[in-house]
Amino acid sequence: MAAADSELRPVASETLAAIHTKETLPFLAGLLFDNDPEVQVPGVYGISALANGCPVKTRRSVVTMQHLVCEQPSANKTAPAAGKFVFRRGTADQQIEQVLFWRKWVQKNPDLQ
Repeated sequence: MAAADSELRPVASETLAAIHTKETLPFLAGLLFDNDPEVQVPGVYGISALANGCPVKTRRSVVTMQHLVCEQPSANKTAPAAGKFVFRRGTADQQIEQVLFWRKWVQKNPDLQ
């Protein structure tokens, strides 16, 4: 079962990231504290997409790239949050910096959890 879990966890984290609603935020925040970068990266995307007003990722939005057009109203969209919007994997150092930024962001916004 451990092999199945190791294959399922990244897929499950990517699914949460695609949804990135206020209801998924506690789960996305938990991904940031996981030891596996394959799980952390979707957590960063999901939280940054939520904060920046990005729409939910669907088949249609992937084809049109609309999931990257972050124009929905968001009280949490700030210059620092916009500057840390992440939609793809970076270098190891960049990923660490992004995870740390979004961990702090989650801690500063406890009302969202």
